[in-house]
Amino acid sequence: ERGAVMRYKDLCENLISNTYAKEMSSNFTAAVLHPLAEYLNLFKPIHEKIKRRNNLLLDFDSYRRKVRDLADNSHANPNAIVEKERKLAIATQAYQDMNDKEVFVITSCFIS
Repeated sequence: ERGAVMRYKDLCENLISNTYAKEMSSNFTAAVLHPLAEYLNLFKPIHEKIKRRNNLLLDFDSYRRKVRDLADNSHANPNAIVEKERKLAIATQAYQDMNDKEVFVITSCFIS
């Protein structure tokens, strides 16, 4: 959706710069491009939260893989396993907290 809107915005800007209707460009900019830019700016916080959520998911997956690898290794240090399991629990909780909170916020936006 965002890509299509950005392509449309670029096409409109190219149309304005390549046509004879320079006087119309200011009206078009005020009526279409500025509101479009404001609309796109509404989604920046959402995209940043999605990015943060994905980073938490990467942390969670990384610790889960490390715990699994240590558990599979018969020569692994038991203290290392306990430490990685602790970090996995923290990463799991952080991811679940953010995910639950954001899902609630997003669904409440569509329900109300």
